[in-house]
Formats: sequence, structure tokens, C-alpha cells
Amino acid sequence: MKETLNFGIIGPGSHFKKNIAPVLKKINKIKVIKYFGSSKKKDEETKKKLFFSNNLDFVYISSPNKIHAKNILDSLNNGCHVICEKPFITNKKDLRKIILTAKKKSKLIFEVFSYIYHPAFIFIKKYLEDKRKELLIVNSSFTIPFLNKNNNRYKKYLGDGFFFDTAVYPLSLEEFLFTSKKEVKLISKLNFKKNVPLKGNIFLSSNNIYKNYKWGEGQKYSNYIEIIGKNFSLFCDHIYSKKFNEEIIVEIIRNKNIKKLKFQTWSQFDLMFKDILKNFKKKDYKKKKILEIKNNLKIRDKFN
Repeated sequence: MKETLNFGIIGPGSHFKKNIAPVLKKINKIKVIKYFGSSKKKDEETKKKLFFSNNLDFVYISSPNKIHAKNILDSLNNGCHVICEKPFITNKKDLRKIILTAKKKSKLIFEVFSYIYHPAFIFIKKYLEDKRKELLIVNSSFTIPFLNKNNNRYKKYLGDGFFFDTAVYPLSLEEFLFTSKKEVKLISKLNFKKNVPLKGNIFLSSNNIYKNYKWGEGQKYSNYIEIIGKNFSLFCDHIYSKKFNEEIIVEIIRNKNIKKLKFQTWSQFDLMFKDILKNFKKKDYKKKKILEIKNNLKIRDKFN
């Protein structure tokens, strides 16, 4: 690895400033170069040209969902590895071209689901390994209160609603936790819309497990997973989004005993970037991340 890695940031908004910037700042070998878009097409082209002239190694994309695909392709065509916040893309038509370009340029494409790097999630996944046949029901939720009416998620041409901001989390469990091999079947779906998807419940079955995934805005904040088996139940609050200094507890009830496992303060973003920087040049790692993107998009398309 060369001495300094240049990280370009497209769309450095509040999430980037709060969660990503502090992590990148701690990595001595990373130099951060930010990019702010322009509403004028001519200015946009000039600014982007200057941005990519910085000999960038990686581009971290934190822009509105609708322009992810364009920013991903621009970055790949300028010889950059791409780390993009979920959803990687909102239209599957763009994926084939992106994958072909990434392979041609031998670059990593990576969709950010940082929760899978947290030790609490890793523990849950390992705990379930020999209990797959016991699983009966899964409940998971990511719901948030109303946001400011000017938030880009309320604008179809920018964010396309709250499905891509909240529902994508529990749906990603099908790839990262349950690795569903059998066809995922839709049982019922409620999706309330007012120009854009706002909230709903997704009911599905896969591998003989029934699941209820609740998502959307205008509700009490919730962010948890509950797994019920024949002889046990497991609960973890704040499974997807965590504060840096927040202790995470996994509760397991088995044989009338309650066991609480505490996971001390870990930054899942720290762990994610360590994994990327360690493996981004490896062919198998690139293939794995492409497959994750494809599988996550496939399950989303069933319900969106």
C-alpha cells in the first residue's frame, strides 16, 4: 500500500461529518478531499474535473440516493475504488454497467452496511449457526420520527422516500444474517405513500422462517432485532445504528434463564474501514462485495 491514500468525498453531509470524518481523520495514511456539487451543469463539470485531478484512490459517496449511480460510474471511470452509502443504487438497470466497469478497472465497489462489522452482530450470526433449524420468527424494525419537511427523502427526484433509508436495513438481514438460499416469499405488504414511500411493514417467509420487518418515518424511533426459536429467544436493541459510546446488550432467554451479553463501545465504522483497507486489493474480496450488492438489490426489488 502506498504511503498516503487519497479519499475523495462526494456529498459530505451531516452523516459523513458525524460518523465518517472522525474515523478517516484517525487513519494517518488517509488524506481527505471533499467535493460539493453545483446546481449549474457547467460549474458541475468543472468542479468534478478538478476533484478527480487529485489522484484519488477511493471515493466515498454520501450524495442523495438518486445520483449514486452517476457518481459511482464517474468515480470508477476516473480509476477510483468506490465506497457508497446504502442504497448502492436505486435502479437495477445501472448495476450491470457498474459491475462491468469495476471489473474492467479492477476496482472495489462497496455498499456501506457498517452494522455487520460490530462485535454484537458477529456474535449473533455465530450464535445462530447451529440453530438454523430451530428458528421460527424474526421481528425487526427501523423506524424514525418525522424529519424536517425539506429533507431530501421527501423529494422523489432526490431521495425517493424512506424505503431506501430504513427498510433496507432489516431486508439486508436476508443477505448478512440468514443468507437465504430458498426463494423469499412475500406474504403481505403495507406501503403507505404520499408521493414517496413513507412507512410500512414487510411480511415474508424464507427457509421456513416467518419475518416481520417494520420501517419508515413518522413513528417512535426503533432499531432492534428479535429472533424467536423453538427453545430460545434473542433480542438486541440498536442493532443497525449505534452511538460511538453506546454499550450494546444481547439478551438470550433459554431454559427459563436470561443471559445478558454486553459489548463495550466499538465504532462499527472503524472496523469497517479496517476491513476495507486490509482487503481492497484482493480479487475474492471484490467478488464477495459485488455479490452482496447484487443480493441486497434483488431482495429490495421484491418489496419496493
